[in-house]
Amino acid sequence: MRNIKSRFEEITKKYPDHSTFVCFGRAVKGQKFSPRFISQNFNELVDKDDYDRSEKKELLQHFLSLTNMPDGDRF
Repeated sequence: MRNIKSRFEEITKKYPDHSTFVCFGRAVKGQKFSPRFISQNFNELVDKDDYDRSEKKELLQHFLSLTNMPDGDRF
């Protein structure tokens, strides 16, 4: 399993016009990361201006569902 940060950095280079929020979603999709690992990396990698902080709990739940989704599905 690769780490989120290296996947995130590759994706931000490939899609420089996408927000850090979208790139994070692409980085975790289908990778089966743990909730704790997603939360820690979300705090480190996603720009706080890219999401409403009052919705953070729901957003983390969304990323948990993405990480368990097969990588071949469309994002």
